[in-house]
Amino acid sequence: MKSWGEERVSRLVELSAKHTYEEIGVILGCSAAAVRNKLWRLGVRKKAQEWTPEEESLLVSAYQSSGVAEEIGLTGLAASLGRHKTNVCRKARELGLTNQKRRMVATPKIRKPKFDNDQDRRAHVTKALKDHFATKGHPKGFLGGKHTEETRMKISEKSLAFAGRETDEQKASRILKAGRTRAENGTLYPSRPGATWKAAWREIGGARKYYRSKWEANYAHYLQWLKDRGEIRDWKHEPKTFWFEGIRRGTNSYLPDFWVQENSGAEAYHEVKGWMDDRSKTKIRRMAKYHPNVKLIVIDTKAYAALKRAVQSLIPGWEP
Repeated sequence: MKSWGEERVSRLVELSAKHTYEEIGVILGCSAAAVRNKLWRLGVRKKAQEWTPEEESLLVSAYQSSGVAEEIGLTGLAASLGRHKTNVCRKARELGLTNQKRRMVATPKIRKPKFDNDQDRRAHVTKALKDHFATKGHPKGFLGGKHTEETRMKISEKSLAFAGRETDEQKASRILKAGRTRAENGTLYPSRPGATWKAAWREIGGARKYYRSKWEANYAHYLQWLKDRGEIRDWKHEPKTFWFEGIRRGTNSYLPDFWVQENSGAEAYHEVKGWMDDRSKTKIRRMAKYHPNVKLIVIDTKAYAALKRAVQSLIPGWEP
């Protein structure tokens, strides 16, 4: 590569005022990248070439006559104007020609799903990984291996040392972050397929939701019945999770069964709780402590039995 002597540098600066990097490269016998780099090192900034009325007219015509993006022919248009595609797009935005709703292609490709269901996809991925590991080995190189007792002791010591460096605030923050992540992924309150309280998907009030018990579903029927009669304004099933900031041990969140809005605009959360175990008691106690301004109504076994006697024959869809 030729060195940049004083005469050549002077010629470079002179050419930069009227020529593109590519044109300068041809004249000086070097690449456009070398020209750009040298000018940058010299502190010379090329001013963007002004758009002529004829060029603007050509740009407007190309954009306005095209129904879809591919018809604009951006690559060919930029080449005919002697400009970079980025520069052309920027000018189009300045002139108000860009349409974010413009389709990219006239006939979009419809891709057929490779797998009919998620189970088939998972099976394919599992097989592919096993075949890969069989031929190229496991990426961590320890598939099927076991740590020695000495190694396990070292790992234990390291883990205990890490836990000892963690402050109470850091631990609480980590636990809360993990809980919120599970909530976003839908795994904070997993379903229990072996349970006997008839958890299932049900459509109530025009919305399909997963109700964790028959009692919960019946109470949803009851709230919809009240709404249809105009006795309440609205209700929702499990719309909000309440978090208990600073909790380092045990439950740090609570998801009430129902949100109910009275006709007056007052709001309350209703919890159908047939079996009040220690975990449930802790949640309700912490709810009162960390969210004292939220009204919570607990429908226990006695309250549910009274409600059932009073309205079960009146409400369509009530499950016996």
